[in-house]
Amino acid sequence: MLAARSAWWGDAEWPPHAQLVEVLMDQRSRIIDEVVFAAIKKRVRP
Repeated sequence: MLAARSAWWGDAEWPPHAQLVEVLMDQRSRIIDEVVFAAIKKRVRP
């Protein structure tokens, strides 16, 4: 989630697809940061 947040802010590259899917599968990440969770969801499922 931290790597995705950095990418969302433009400070880093997006993590690999497999890592983004892991974040989506862990519902705790949705609670932590709904905005980044939504951005990851859009990247994984265009």
